[in-house]
Amino acid sequence: MFLPIGLQNEEPFPALPSFPLMHTY
Repeated sequence: MFLPIGLQNEEPFPALPSFPLMHTY
């Protein structure tokens, strides 16, 4: 469950590095 838009809204990182971060999160 990894969303670049949802994560980008929570994290200041872009969707690119954020998308893999959410995968681990």
